[in-house]
Amino acid sequence: MRFHAHALATLALATGVGAAGAGCAPGGQMPMSVSVAVTPHQISVQPQGGFAFTATVTGAPVTDVTWAVPETGGGTIDAGGYYTAPSSAGSFHVVAASVVDPSRRGTAVVSVSMAAPAAPAWIDKWLAAVHDLDQLGRELDSGIYAGHHKGRRRSVRPRHRPFGGL
Repeated sequence: MRFHAHALATLALATGVGAAGAGCAPGGQMPMSVSVAVTPHQISVQPQGGFAFTATVTGAPVTDVTWAVPETGGGTIDAGGYYTAPSSAGSFHVVAASVVDPSRRGTAVVSVSMAAPAAPAWIDKWLAAVHDLDQLGRELDSGIYAGHHKGRRRSVRPRHRPFGGL
């Protein structure tokens, strides 16, 4: 019995199973858990427009990816992730695959249409703030907030406005 256990241990070491146990890669290393994410996940572009995608690879010693557009006529993407839309409208996919494990992929959806891409939400907020500041400036100029001027006659002459009237 002792000889049999010794033979099994020798056989296990020779085949690479050893103390690392089952489920480990040859050489006793743990298998990699590779994931790929494409940013942004979804965009809209105009026909023949372009966009630069980025891919993030985690869990692999090499973070390089290969890019592809799987749909025929869905546009092109170069090795650096720059996508060029086709001349026709449609919905297409951009895929980044890990060079370490090509089965690990990240995908983005591209909508190609004649409509202009939507502006980011912060632009609407910025425009609203500019409008509010402009309105406040007009109210200050008209004397609504100038309570200390009650009963006094205001000059018709324009007042000095710092910062070019902003």
